Amino acid sequence: MVRNIQINSQVDSNAFGGAVGLAGRIKTIERDDLRFMLNYGNVLGRYASSNLFNDGAINAQGEIELFNQYGGFAAYGHWWDDSWRSTIAIWV
Repeated sequence: MVRNIQINSQVDSNAFGGAVGLAGRIKTIERDDLRFMLNYGNVLGRYASSNLFNDGAINAQGEIELFNQYGGFAAYGHWWDDSWRSTIAIWV
């Protein structure tokens, strides 16, 4: 992802940033699987955890400074039979 973050106030400022992601599913025993997703970048802000994190802040010179962020999860799904499944997940 590539984004341009900008502010128009006393000092106009903008900053370009980017982020990358990796996701996948690995089949394990029979129908069970391991799923994962990892993200890293300096413009994840509103795309990580329902807009709880800022993309950056304005420094003393009135310029935008972007924050490096990361996040992800791993989950293991186990099928007990054709209609019952359990999943355990860890978020970072």
